[in-house]
Amino acid sequence: VISLEKKKSKPTISPSQIASYTRCPEAYRRRYIQKEIIPPGISLLRGTSVHKGAERNFSQKIESKIDLKKTDIIDYSINTFEETVKNEGIYLDPEEQSRGQSVVVAEAKDSTSRLAGLLMDQVVKKYQPIESEKVVEIDLPSSSHNLKGVIDLKIDSGNILDLKTSKKTWSVDKVNSDAQFTFYAMMQQSETGEPAKSIIIENLVDLK
Repeated sequence: VISLEKKKSKPTISPSQIASYTRCPEAYRRRYIQKEIIPPGISLLRGTSVHKGAERNFSQKIESKIDLKKTDIIDYSINTFEETVKNEGIYLDPEEQSRGQSVVVAEAKDSTSRLAGLLMDQVVKKYQPIESEKVVEIDLPSSSHNLKGVIDLKIDSGNILDLKTSKKTWSVDKVNSDAQFTFYAMMQQSETGEPAKSIIIENLVDLK
């Protein structure tokens, strides 16, 4: 157990920080050390918007045991997308810039709608959640930082469920090298004393 006082005084590191550093140390420096605000890219924005729709459905399903309407979750995901663009802006790479922001944003919004629909058609009915968006912090007494992450969803089988959105199916190598899943296993072990039975990855792929 970590005291509140200790949590306040000790910084934490997350799976997203580790992923950022391994991809590009300079991007990590600008984002996490210099605190430079960088708008989300299209893929991140689309994934986050669908994820928020899933969170809205699963968080209420813990008690209700009933999924929300498909149209409600699609609308919520699209609204999340639009509000993020409005409030935070969006980062476009050179190729996307050449095509024009309005075109790229419209396509991404359509993709968000399709993926949210896919989520409701083929994923949510398979799972009964028992915990949603649980924050877990692992105390490392000999380290300058603790580890901190969020477990998207625990389901009644004892497994952990994670959603990924993409244009192409994740490869086995990509799954095996993703630090987030290692964190999930560590957080489950730290919290309960036992490893997760398994980590289920639902990979939502937009095939139009």
